[in-house]
Amino acid sequence: MLRQPDEWYEYRPKGRCWAVYLMKRDATGSTGKHIGTYLCREDAKSEVRKGNYKLKKNGTDKV
Repeated sequence: MLRQPDEWYEYRPKGRCWAVYLMKRDATGSTGKHIGTYLCREDAKSEVRKGNYKLKKNGTDKV
């Protein structure tokens, strides 16, 4: 069974914009820290890909 990493980036709609969050898993679930807001989905998606790539490259995803 695949596990999600302990830290990851994700994007969600926020009104007419898109918000990017850094999610962290803990014993009670997961919490997110707001990173930025983008006008279009493609920009938010690109930022999430960059952030997740950095986490994986640095070895901080701990799968």
